[in-house]
This record gives sequence, C-alpha cells and structure tokens, in this order.
Amino acid sequence: MKVHGRDNLLQSLASAGLDASLVADSLSPEQVCDTIAQQVAQKFLSGELDWLSADSVINHLYFVMLECPEVPKYAWSVYEAFDAGEYHPDDPASTEEQITRSLLEGSSRG
Repeated sequence: MKVHGRDNLLQSLASAGLDASLVADSLSPEQVCDTIAQQVAQKFLSGELDWLSADSVINHLYFVMLECPEVPKYAWSVYEAFDAGEYHPDDPASTEEQITRSLLEGSSRG
C-alpha cells in the first residue's frame, strides 16, 4: 500500500500494539482501512485498547481513507464514532469513551 501518511499510520499501530503487517503492498487501501478499523473497534469495545490509543490510530487512518477511490463505509463509520467522542457539546456530561462506545455498539447492532 503506497499512500501519504503510511509512516504515521504504522507508528500509531505499533504504539497501540496493533498488527502493522496489515499495511501491506498487496492489500488495497480500502481493505487496509476496513481491516484496521474493525480491529480498532473490536479491541476498544473489549477493553484491550484505550480510547486515546484507538482514537490516534483512527485519526491516522483518516488520511489513508481520503486517498481511497471510494471511502470505505465501515472504516468511515468507525472514524465518525471516534470523532463524535472528541467533540460532543450536546452531551457534556458524557466522556469521549462513552460517546464512542455507544455509537460503535449501535452500529454493530444495525
């Protein structure tokens, strides 16, 4: 996979203890995005990955998604869940983790 921001993505994956081998030249950027987003969402929801680490990976993944011919829908939904957790003025009593978790759990049911 040859994309701008690849090194930053690899670094954030390594920092979060996630599988950096997913960013391989043989996978399409769309496949990489969806696979990484799925791994981040699952590990965050299971408690294996804290919110800040997961958010960092997803934020770096955002730049990879922008280079895809068509933005991967699943990866984008995970990005939006973490993005909503970053800024939630309508619900200031909730934490970043609560907002993100609620959105991810809701999307996995739908």
